[in-house]
Formats: sequence, structure tokens, C-alpha cells
Amino acid sequence: MALFSTAGTATTLPAAGTTATIVWDPVGAQFSGTLRDVTLVNAGANQCWLGQSTVSIATGVPLAPGNQLTIQGYAATAGAIAGRLYAIAGAGTSTTVLADLATLASVA
Repeated sequence: MALFSTAGTATTLPAAGTTATIVWDPVGAQFSGTLRDVTLVNAGANQCWLGQSTVSIATGVPLAPGNQLTIQGYAATAGAIAGRLYAIAGAGTSTTVLADLATLASVA
């Protein structure tokens, strides 16, 4: 399990067939500047798929229950909607995803 820089953001996903849900949003991040290395953890009981706003179970990266995915080199500017990550759950299911920066911001 990754060490989150804050408490992580929990997002409960709706069943597939609905609009994908934002699971990481740099607009709401408590940081400034460029954000890097985002970790997403499937803390729920069902599979989900990660991707852009058009993610589907056919196009997303699968994330099984209890597993995590760290996107190294992810770069988004805090406050920019272009850095959002989305997920969708399988048909008739839902799950919970935790997402946050995987590394602490450096301080000088």
C-alpha cells in the first residue's frame, strides 16, 4: 500500500452504464505547482476501470479489489481540470477508490 501524502480521497463509483466518476481531481488538490506520481487504490469489493472522462469497461485500465496503481511521471498543474482521472465499475456493481499523490511534495 502506498504512503499517501494526505489522507487520500475516497470516491464511490456508480455501476457501469452511468457517467464515469472523477477519482483524482487536481482542481481540489491542496497543493500548488506540478503534481506527480498519483496512486489509486481499489478499496472496495468490485473491479473498476481507470482512464479519461470517456472511460469504459472496454477501454479502461482494470483495477481489481485490493490492488493499487501508481502512475509515475503523471504531471498535472494543481487547479487544472486536464489532470483529472476517472473510473467506472462493472455492470450492477460499485466500488470505492482512494486516490492521492504517491509522494510528498518537496519543501525547501
